[in-house]
Amino acid sequence: MMLSAGDLVLVGLVVVAAAFLQTVSGFGFALFVVPIFGLFIDVKVGVVISTLAGLASSTHQAVKDRQGINRPLAGRLIVASLAGMPVGLLVIIVVSSDTLQVVIGLLVILSAAALARGVAVRLVSPVADWIAGFVSGVLATSASTNGPPLVVLLQARSLPAHVFRPTVNAVFVVGGAVSLALYTLAGRLGWREISAALIAFPGLAIGIAAGRWARDFVSPEGFRVLVLALLAITGVTSTLAGLT
Repeated sequence: MMLSAGDLVLVGLVVVAAAFLQTVSGFGFALFVVPIFGLFIDVKVGVVISTLAGLASSTHQAVKDRQGINRPLAGRLIVASLAGMPVGLLVIIVVSSDTLQVVIGLLVILSAAALARGVAVRLVSPVADWIAGFVSGVLATSASTNGPPLVVLLQARSLPAHVFRPTVNAVFVVGGAVSLALYTLAGRLGWREISAALIAFPGLAIGIAAGRWARDFVSPEGFRVLVLALLAITGVTSTLAGLT
């Protein structure tokens, strides 16, 4: 069933806001889009549209700001994430999605609280990178949310915004591409989802342009507060979704 004209307009408006949010903070596209899409279109369709539009947004940010990418760090996270994805497929067989969402939510809330209190990760060894990347890959294929472990790690390392944003988005690009491949193999990526994403692309461009303008006015402390707030929202949303 194709989406109505009204649904497509709403998709476009939501994508504008999500693109703005991700361009300013570096993440949060799916966090914002998927719950709202679920209010007026099928959640499974919404997840695929979110992945398509989110991949475009992440690719733009990773390419546009590529000079700021911490390449060794991004490389470790990508490889570890790819290694974790097959494990995630096994996890969804053993663990219920509700239980998984509650566990993820509580861990993210605790992580955000620890970061807010000044806890930082300053390891010479890249062990923490491999662990965060692996967990991100597991969550990508088991819960369709790979951002929290990456954001917690990069925020704990106190990366400046101009490095944080493109580095985390470089990892999102790979995860999004693999997710789309899996959706295609599962028969979940069709013309309905592609056409909705294409129609939403003008809104994506507007949101990105507005976000790039706005982020020049965000101070380092303001950026930190924004990231921590989004992590807290992610944790609460995931926990409530699992419980209800």
